[in-house]
Amino acid sequence: MTRAPVLVALLTALALPACGGSQPAPEAPPAAEPLRAVRPPGSRLTLSLPPSMRRVRHTLRYEDADLGVALQLSDATVPPGTEAEIVEADLARMRLRDPDVRARSITWGEGVEGVEVTGRVGEAELRILTLWSDGALGRILIRHPVSERRRVAAILDSVRLDPSAELDPIAVLGIRMQVPAELSTLLVSNEELVLRTAPRAVPFPSADASIDIVYAPFVGARPESTEARGRMLGARFAGVPIEGEPRATPLSGGALPGYQIAMTATVEGAPLLLYGAYLETEGGAFLLRASVREGDAERWAPRFEAMARSLRPATAMQNASHVTRR
Repeated sequence: MTRAPVLVALLTALALPACGGSQPAPEAPPAAEPLRAVRPPGSRLTLSLPPSMRRVRHTLRYEDADLGVALQLSDATVPPGTEAEIVEADLARMRLRDPDVRARSITWGEGVEGVEVTGRVGEAELRILTLWSDGALGRILIRHPVSERRRVAAILDSVRLDPSAELDPIAVLGIRMQVPAELSTLLVSNEELVLRTAPRAVPFPSADASIDIVYAPFVGARPESTEARGRMLGARFAGVPIEGEPRATPLSGGALPGYQIAMTATVEGAPLLLYGAYLETEGGAFLLRASVREGDAERWAPRFEAMARSLRPATAMQNASHVTRR
């Protein structure tokens, strides 16, 4: 694959080493446990991790508090040639905290190219490995102390991206859900599942039918009041010019107990229907937000509600009916 010219210019301008700079290498850590192969169900990424690194429920995050290592994955389908925008966005975010981030281009096996970015967050090191091939894009972000640099290097060396594999985000996140055939997956990551009818990563809210889902672990006690649950859901619509004072109502007949809310907003001159659902499960809640142009509300509102009612956790799932269209 030919690299996008913007990406080549970006990396040429940086022209810095990928990791460590002129800093002396830390002393070798004690002998580490052998790594184990990991492939989240439905993902196109595989890698090897220490057995002590555990996956956080319903996310693509693995962590070990004792090691101080946290890893996040994202698995996406993108139009070829947009990789430069993704890398530049990573660099822009990192430069807010560390103006001296470093980057280098890499070839990662036959037909797979990418970029490795290194920086710091406070006292910790941050490494981002972005790989792509034939519209499949995987990103691995690791935050770690300097003492774990060698272990992290071994983890990154083990990463493989299989562009021929099907991405099944419903299985990746460990959930079951009915998904209309018109929706395609644009991103599944530690942060959220993004479904769109538009063949591009349009921001939320959108006039094209758009659905985002996140799993939000409870911090401390489970929220007991409707107001507290409403605040969790309302945060997903922060910054959207919602009209009126909508109220949440119980969502009955669903796989999980929860609440739903329907709203309207005008964004860039387009009147939109907005839909939100709070679905409580063990240890946290699924938060679903959706939007569509008001003229399509009659068709899509029942679909949004049906998706919310059908969403539930699954310990293992083979869902051949919903995979990324490419």
